[in-house]
Order: sequence, then structure tokens, then C-alpha cells
Amino acid sequence: MLVPCLLLAVGVGCSKKEAPPPPRRKCRQRQSCKRTCRFTSSWSAPHLGSQDIEIRARVEGYLASVNFTEGSFVKKGQLLYKIDPQPHASSIGSSPGQPSDCCERRLDKTNNDVNALQTLAEQQAVSQQELDNAVSAQQAAQSQVYGLRCSRLPRPNSILAYTTITSPVDGLIGTTQKKVGSLGRAR
Repeated sequence: MLVPCLLLAVGVGCSKKEAPPPPRRKCRQRQSCKRTCRFTSSWSAPHLGSQDIEIRARVEGYLASVNFTEGSFVKKGQLLYKIDPQPHASSIGSSPGQPSDCCERRLDKTNNDVNALQTLAEQQAVSQQELDNAVSAQQAAQSQVYGLRCSRLPRPNSILAYTTITSPVDGLIGTTQKKVGSLGRAR
């Protein structure tokens, strides 16, 4: 009797029982809705335009006005800066356009030499070579005086026009390095 009970106990213990199914999790359900989303982004690097133009003064002077707001849109030809034109207006026609006294005296001397040597050459008192050298020196002195007059003579319209600085292109203008009253130097 003991043996059948033991076999029964072993048979019951060896039978496979199925594991119960795992419990179901409860999930919340959400309803979908339509919304407009706006995505923004920020950039840490500087933005550069297709044309970055450096603006410099062509003449030296004190800045009289800044005629734009930094970061605003400007049109081609719009006035940006105005440099005080008074020093340039007063210098027009003054001594910088005149040849130096040394050049004038050299021209006078060569004129006198040519006149004296022409008289002596007619009398055959000097050689033709000396006369040719004097005429050559006279022409060089004339050219030097003429060159100084032309190169130094300020052109009133161009110098005064350089006291206004306008925008070369349409676009956004950046920050300005100069403020009203600061001295601008041409580079």
C-alpha cells in the first residue's frame, strides 16, 4: 500500500501545470488633437551676407553725422556718414596746389640761361651743345612746375564729394565703429 501511494504522489508531483497568464497592464488612452506647432532655432555662429562691404573714408576729418540706424535696411546711394567739409573747403585753391619756390626759381634760372646762350650762340661764342643742354634743362624745369601744379591741385568737386559716404549696395547695415565727433582717417 505504501508503494501505490508513493507512485501516486510522484505522479501528481510530476504532472505539468500551466502557469497563469501575466496580469494585464492598465494604460491610459489619450485622444489626438490638431495643434499648430512652431519650431524655432538659434544659431551660435555669426551670419554673413552675400556681400560684406567695408566702408572707409577717403578723406580725413571729424564725423559730423551718422545717418542710419544699426541693423536697418539701407538702399544703394543712401547717405550713411557725413564728414565735416569745412577743412577741405578752406584748403581748396591754397598753397598745396602751388609749386614750391625752388622749382619756380629753377625755371627762372633756366629761362635766363637759354636767353643768354642763344645770344652767345648767334655770335658763335658758345658751342651748340651748351645751348642744347640749357634748352633741355629749361624744358625739364617747365615740366616739373607743370607736373606739380597738376598733381597737387585739389579738385574741389572730388574732395568735397568724399566728405559724404553713401551705401554702395542695398542691404542690411551692421554696426558702426565710429560715432559723431570722432576723427576718421583715410587709409
